[in-house]
Amino acid sequence: MECVWRQFYFIAGVSLGTSLLYSEKDESYNPAYDMSFAETHWAFVPLEKPRVPVLNGIEVDSAVDAFVIEKLTENGLELNPAADRRTLIRRLNYDLTGLPPTFEQAQSFINDTSPDAYERLVESLLESSAYGERWARHWLDVARYADTKGIFRRGRYSFSYTYRDYVIRAFNEDKPYDRFILEQLAADQLELEGNQDALAAMGFLTLGRTFFGRKDYIIDDQIDVVTRGLQALTVSCARCHDHKFDPIPTTDYYSLHGVFNSSRDAKELPVIKHPERDEDYQDFLDEKRKLEEEIRVVADKVVDKYLEEERSLAGNYLNAVEGGRDIRDGEAFKEYAGSNGVRAELLRRWIDYLDEEENRSHPVLKSWFSEYESGNREEGVAYYNEAFAAVVKEEGEWDEEIKSFLEEEGAPLNPRRESVEDWIGRKIRGDTGELTGKIQELDWTHLGAPIRAHILEDIPEPKDSPVYKRGDPKRLGEEVPRQYLQILANAKRNQYTSGSGRLELAKEIASPENPLTARVFVNRVWGWHMSREIVDTPSDFGVRTPEPIHVDLLNWLAASFIESGWSVKELHRQIVLSRTYQQSNAIRLEASAIDPKNELWHHFPRTRLDFESMRDTILAVSDNLDSTMGGIQVDITDPETNRRTVYSFVDRQDMPGIFRTFDHPSPDVSSPGRFETTVPQQALFLMNSPFVNLNAKRLVESVRREAESSRETVTEIYRRLYQRDPSADEIETGLAFIQNEAEGTESSRWDLYAQALLLSNELMFLD
Repeated sequence: MECVWRQFYFIAGVSLGTSLLYSEKDESYNPAYDMSFAETHWAFVPLEKPRVPVLNGIEVDSAVDAFVIEKLTENGLELNPAADRRTLIRRLNYDLTGLPPTFEQAQSFINDTSPDAYERLVESLLESSAYGERWARHWLDVARYADTKGIFRRGRYSFSYTYRDYVIRAFNEDKPYDRFILEQLAADQLELEGNQDALAAMGFLTLGRTFFGRKDYIIDDQIDVVTRGLQALTVSCARCHDHKFDPIPTTDYYSLHGVFNSSRDAKELPVIKHPERDEDYQDFLDEKRKLEEEIRVVADKVVDKYLEEERSLAGNYLNAVEGGRDIRDGEAFKEYAGSNGVRAELLRRWIDYLDEEENRSHPVLKSWFSEYESGNREEGVAYYNEAFAAVVKEEGEWDEEIKSFLEEEGAPLNPRRESVEDWIGRKIRGDTGELTGKIQELDWTHLGAPIRAHILEDIPEPKDSPVYKRGDPKRLGEEVPRQYLQILANAKRNQYTSGSGRLELAKEIASPENPLTARVFVNRVWGWHMSREIVDTPSDFGVRTPEPIHVDLLNWLAASFIESGWSVKELHRQIVLSRTYQQSNAIRLEASAIDPKNELWHHFPRTRLDFESMRDTILAVSDNLDSTMGGIQVDITDPETNRRTVYSFVDRQDMPGIFRTFDHPSPDVSSPGRFETTVPQQALFLMNSPFVNLNAKRLVESVRREAESSRETVTEIYRRLYQRDPSADEIETGLAFIQNEAEGTESSRWDLYAQALLLSNELMFLD
């Protein structure tokens, strides 16, 4: 609950140092934080590979099964028998690729009696390009991936999709997980051997909410995604005070704060791929140049208007000089200038100019001092405003001396145009926003746009951060060195001296000696395979998380994962080749009485298709799935869109209702896992969605092109959807509906029939 409130206050823009949590006297932090209470916590102890259990009278081929069966046997339980072959191929296909098998693939596997048929099926699916698309989406939940910055207008990340495509490639290529970590945190500091694609990996850090440019909030988001996503620790809870439960003092938070505060978004996004055709690239540059020229014209007009307005207020400025001379505080000076109807930046120039004695006798200004000394200030203000306005607007006979004064180098009303653009940058950005948006739009609409990556770079002079007492940046404590968490670094804790320290941080996280990294990732992968993790809080391995029942299994998998060279595909093999994974989902009453939550894995849990698999399945079975990989995002709220759901445009600020309806996680924070709800909106979507209606129609059209009769059509629809033949009763029920002339035209009856089968539990659930 504490962290929930912390996040709420961040989003609301309220200081986190509130009396709700802390007393007024609690302004300190404890640099000698006591770690002893956590030294023996199961997640923090060094990772050691446990012995594989030897089971009396039970032969097993898999270490995974040995650990699971040992716990089952202790409780008088056993694994279920293996699932039937059709169930297995459906389970495995969806698990590894997110797509259903075809009827022909299912029949081939069912009829293949060779002893290695299942292993060959596993390998073929791991080599499928669809595998990377499926497993990338799992990781994108952890990475809180979205395509927008979380602001209301023009908040799109032009090249966010390059991070998504990087993750897909990483899984398909079986990129070692330790390298995966290094690239996501510090690809800009790695030897990439001429292949710049890996720079896109840094979207892990750069594609979060931008909080309208509030640096501390952005850093907090980066610390959170790194520590919860990679280490399963809620380090951000230590921003305002020592962590209430875990061995994370506030100093640890600000050690990491210094790392990310010493990094910044790259001023220019690096190109990772050029257009294939030079003509397209040249056309892109021409279009961009035209828009930039239009922006320049608009910006010049804004600057001209600013100068015209302020030059017409020369009297106001002269009148405000004396009163503003002794005000040093920036905010007070701004308030004073505003109360006199002038701009602070120009008033300061007037003061500096008139501090020079010779300037006070300038021919244009001497009348002011004469009027001022005689007490006719109001008349002087009016005179100078009118005189300068006449020159600015070139009305009537205007004064050549004033014109010369306005053009004089160093004169208070003749600032450099670049300075004016800085002063009124917000106004310029507002007036040129639509044109700027068009330039950004070229990045995702023009064939000639070079593909770029969002990266961080180190600032020229990296620096340590001070502790913010109670989270308040105006109440600074002592600086703390950039370094890793105390509980994980132990006696080897080193201060970071290489640039920001991001690469050093990445290496400590990716180290085989880090007790958390492999455990956390292996636990996530187990959960994505088995519908529930070994540790049921996958983003929190802190001291309040009890030792899991299968801690030895977790440690064995984690140690084996490191031994395999951090191979994710090898980790898949260890899990899916086990009897534990291949067992049926039949629920035995006697087993459920002993283990009602199935924590011992005495059966495989029945699961509902997630949002992506549901939508992709509807496209696949209707022969309407575009299997093109990568590229610019698509709008899946358009019923005609037929790309895989992983390529959908994710709007952080305004998530489409379909995402929320089907439990897609919020992209604002790293997701530990997806909720699974059953609500009426889900059924109503499938019953009324134009997308479902369209694909039901295309399913019928696709099948009827080949089928010679209604009976064959019914049979082929069943094969497409369920990878099996329909029973005699199912055929007769289908034919009876199609032949019922009271239900509209024959064509509409076929469409309704196909839609009804698309809504079925058999399609939407996996056994």
